[in-house]
Parts: sequence; C-alpha cells; structure tokens
Amino acid sequence: MAVSKNSAKLFALSDVSSAKGSPEDTHREWMLRVKNGDRQAFELLFEHYQGAVVSYAYTWVKNQDHAEEIAQEAFLKIYRVRESYEPTASFVSWLWTIVRNTALDFLRKKKEFLMDPLTHDESEGSSGSSPIDEIESPLSDAEALLIEETDRLQIERCMGKITAPQKEALQLRLVSELSYEQIAAILKTTVSAVKSSLNRAKTALMECFKRSRA
Repeated sequence: MAVSKNSAKLFALSDVSSAKGSPEDTHREWMLRVKNGDRQAFELLFEHYQGAVVSYAYTWVKNQDHAEEIAQEAFLKIYRVRESYEPTASFVSWLWTIVRNTALDFLRKKKEFLMDPLTHDESEGSSGSSPIDEIESPLSDAEALLIEETDRLQIERCMGKITAPQKEALQLRLVSELSYEQIAAILKTTVSAVKSSLNRAKTALMECFKRSRA
C-alpha cells in the first residue's frame, strides 16, 4: 500500500467530505438510475469507486487478483440488489457496507479470517488517553516526510502490526469519502471508537516507520 503526498495528508485525519465536497447527491442519483435499469449510470459508479474498492480489498488479501475478485463480486451484489435500493440513508455508507461484507465473506471462505472482532470499542478501558476531541493532531512536516521516504514493503509490514479495528478504520478513512459517523455505522461501533482507532493507528505506524529507518 503505497502512500503518496495526498495520502500523507489523509493521515492527518482531516475531514475528507468537508474538504472537497460530498458527491453524495450525485452518486445517490446515479444509483436511483441504476435501480431503474440504467446501465450507463452503473458504469459511472463502477468507474468512480473501482480503484478505491480494489485498494481496500488489497490491504486485506495482499493479492491483486483476489482484490479485483472481491471488487467484482461487490459490484455484482450492488447490481443484484439495485431494485431494493432506497435513498433513505447515506449512499456511501450503503455501498461501503456491501464492500466490507464482501471482503469479509471472501476471507471467511478462504479461512484467512483470523482477526480480532472488528467491532471492539478501543476507547473503552484505556488509561491515560486524551479526550477524543483532542487527539486528532495533524501531521508535522517531519512525519509527512517520513511517510514519503518509507517504501511500500515497509509500509505493508507496519500495517500488518496494527490491530484489526485500527487497520479497518484506517483503510476506510484512506480509500473512501466516509465521515467518522459513517465509518462508525459500517463498523457498528461509536464515533469515539473510530477516532481512537485512527489516532492509535497513526501513532503506531509512525513509530514503526521510525524503527524501520533507524
């Protein structure tokens, strides 16, 4: 999982949706057109989300073919359930829930699902932690440079050392346009747990990157 300058900025845990404007209304409209049998609208959704979905899947399976297989199955599921889609909730939350469930189903079938429960609330029982609203510190220039100078293999190795809740929250944050609230809904946990996972993931990755360059 390579980290570009743009991805490095995302490690700052800034609000993606507010920073670049939410495409929610447009994509909801595309899905409504898909519901009515518009194949061109489905192609638009596919083209927009394919890269992010494959990237998300790859961080779990570490195999490009498997990642593309998961993405294909996820989009097939979206198309199969098109007639039942109702625009009563967030479209991106609906889509990423399908993607996540497809990835988990794949891992279970391959008997590779050896992670801790993803719904664990890491904010519970922790000691000495700062209030959740105060933990989202931006990257320093040194941290951003450290990420840029860390190669892909080192990044993948460090990603493998963080916990499952941290990893999944970070994956969804990096590759999707989801808010904290939407990620919490998908993971069936709290916003505070999502923020805690992201902060701990960032801290753990930075420490790992530093050790790998020592």
